[in-house]
Amino acid sequence: MAVGPPYKFQNMHHPKSIIFSAIAILAGILFWFFFYDAITLGAVEALASTYAIIVLTVHVVAVSILLLFADRPRALFLSYLVGMIPLFYFFGSSLVIMAAYVLLFVAAFISYNRVKLELKSRITFHVPILLRQGLPTLLTAFSLACAMGYYVETTRAPERITIRDLVPQSFFTNIFQNTAPFLSHTILPGFEQNDTIDSYTEKQLRANGIDLGQFSHEERSRVLKEARVRLFSQMELTGKEKLADVFYDIVAARSEQFLDSYQRFVPLALAIGFFLFLRTVALPYGWIVIYITRGVVAIMKKSGMVARVEKNAVKEYLEWT
Repeated sequence: MAVGPPYKFQNMHHPKSIIFSAIAILAGILFWFFFYDAITLGAVEALASTYAIIVLTVHVVAVSILLLFADRPRALFLSYLVGMIPLFYFFGSSLVIMAAYVLLFVAAFISYNRVKLELKSRITFHVPILLRQGLPTLLTAFSLACAMGYYVETTRAPERITIRDLVPQSFFTNIFQNTAPFLSHTILPGFEQNDTIDSYTEKQLRANGIDLGQFSHEERSRVLKEARVRLFSQMELTGKEKLADVFYDIVAARSEQFLDSYQRFVPLALAIGFFLFLRTVALPYGWIVIYITRGVVAIMKKSGMVARVEKNAVKEYLEWT
């Protein structure tokens, strides 16, 4: 006697299936709301990104429960037919977005069938093994759909996309300041994260035996001005600007010159890069979702929401005749 799937809902109309389907729909709608807010050019919000990750996790966990327990795929498919509709609201109804919508639906179909096929071929019910058959496909589809939405958003930009849209100054400054110890020993000897143009110039002159403190105010101002003109001839500086801010402006200007020649390819390149990033993150994220789902199933088992059953199963073999 073979042991069948130990946990299952009675049918797809079971109230628990409906509840998890509703959770998946609501979380899916909220995900696209926060995702759109997070990728809006010129207004990148870290908080929106955090909320997007949280509700996506809720969505995928709810979908994982449906993959494991829904007898028929309708409850799962309804979650994608309804929950993914905000794609059209936020990103329009272009062929790209229609393709993303169909892709998510097809991925849900493939994931469901793969999990159920694995469930039929197994004697024991093991959550990680089952979900590994379906989640990678689903997360890949989500990565592609997000990249497609990002592509549409970048093509909508009223003006040309610049490095300032992609890398906010605060983000660049944090990186610059956090690498201060490395910079101080390599590119910028003696650099400290709060150095201004003039303070860093004075520090370097002092290291070379020139102490501006011994100069008159007029001479000191003249030397610092000449140093600024010699180092940053294309920029008008007062000397009080932080070195990190000046380097951001320089990097932004150089990057914009480069991007100008390839402006029409920028949205596609950004979308491809975004997809590759999401696909890389999807591997550890998928395992996190699997173990969260495993914990939810354990709680459901203890609370009596699911019950262990054993069934006779007929195994099919091919043998020599």
